Amino acid sequence: MSIPAAIRRNAVVLTALLAAAIQLVSSFVVHLTPDQQAGFNAVVTAALGLVAMIGVYGADKLVPAVVGFAKAAVALGLAYGLHLDPVAQGAILAFVEAGAALLMQSQLTSAVDINGVRRSTLALAG
Repeated sequence: MSIPAAIRRNAVVLTALLAAAIQLVSSFVVHLTPDQQAGFNAVVTAALGLVAMIGVYGADKLVPAVVGFAKAAVALGLAYGLHLDPVAQGAILAFVEAGAALLMQSQLTSAVDINGVRRSTLALAG
């Protein structure tokens, strides 16, 4: 997955720009509630954090960023009136986390080989 260098390098600046754009649009066009603005800002922040994570670390450390993005998306849904009890929210996030971990499993190197022998940490780093 190729992400333009400008986005990877400027994710924080883009987050601030998009947050200001959301506030501007909310003031003059759509009239969002403060909770809805916060939800959009959370999703934008999580999405750009995900992009920055891919750009800096690659896909092998992506699971926490994917789960964070899912949390932000659920928060946005709740801000717009999505009715989920805490059990359903937990189930959605558990599913996302398990699915992301399963997809990332092929990208990881185990610290122990198939014979149960611990690999050198130097070999794992390289």
